Amino acid sequence: MQSWIIKLISIFIMFIMIFITGNIPLRLKSYKENTRLISILSAFTGGLFLSIGIFYLIPESQVFYLDFYQQQIEIFMKYYPWSFFIIVTTFSLLLFLDKVLTIVASQQNNKGQKYTYNGNFENDVNQEQQNFENKMTNNNGQINQQQNNQNTNKNIVETTQQQEVFSQKQNMDQNIEQKIIQEIKKQDSQKNFKPYLLQIAFGITAILEGLAIGLEKDWVKCLILAAAVLCHKCTEILTFANSLKKANINLKVATIMVIIQAIINIIGIGIGWGVSNQGYLEMCIYTSITSGAFIYVATLEILVDEFSNKGSKILKFLFFIIAIVIVSVLWFFEEEVMPNY
Repeated sequence: MQSWIIKLISIFIMFIMIFITGNIPLRLKSYKENTRLISILSAFTGGLFLSIGIFYLIPESQVFYLDFYQQQIEIFMKYYPWSFFIIVTTFSLLLFLDKVLTIVASQQNNKGQKYTYNGNFENDVNQEQQNFENKMTNNNGQINQQQNNQNTNKNIVETTQQQEVFSQKQNMDQNIEQKIIQEIKKQDSQKNFKPYLLQIAFGITAILEGLAIGLEKDWVKCLILAAAVLCHKCTEILTFANSLKKANINLKVATIMVIIQAIINIIGIGIGWGVSNQGYLEMCIYTSITSGAFIYVATLEILVDEFSNKGSKILKFLFFIIAIVIVSVLWFFEEEVMPNY
């Protein structure tokens, strides 16, 4: 079987799967997110990505670089592990884009809020109520003192103090109401901004994952890469679609965003396919970039998030190990059973 057949099938299946899976949460009112199943599948995908990056992509990038280096020995080129440098650079760049830049953008989006929420909102309200109760106690003490000292002005003082207490209570209620409104607006703003940040973050990794599929000439490796990416896309698009639904994005706009996400993956495969016949140096660079992307997605995007949650850790770890075993078996299958490929 030729690798181009795998690539064509991957393009078709990936687009259909992303489009259908992404529209299920958007259009089915009875849809309920099965977080446990998604978490287990994500852990399995993390194992696939980590083992593929270590078993296949990193060694392949080093082979391309050594082939290029052998050609440069005549001009006395000094050896430096550039392939690993590119891997680390790609990892760092994705870390910056995903964990730093998007957070800064989210903070800037909410910078104009009049009320800044810096802790537990309930604590703010409770503090406001406590301050009011303290004022009430002080006022009652003042009333009692004035009643003892000024019996002739008793009615006037009581009326004045009661009016002051009533006014303070009104002000406190207005402050609490204003803070509640501001907090709701802030949460809505963050919720509405999150899908667009996810679109950018997922889009970058989607291009690099597609690039890995497009670059591969060995049909067995291409099939393994395509299967791993499809598993990842299944969980990723559900997360993306759920964020669109929770943000109350217009259905038409949300559908367009899902289609864009599907197209981005295809673009990545097309780019990799188009440059797959380049020289050793170019292939070293491209493969190193995809290696860094796979390691990043496996570690900081999937495994850290999944194992920071409390539920089903043993089961998730089991599926993580199963994924590594599967890739290991496929590696031996390719090397021993199909040496001609």
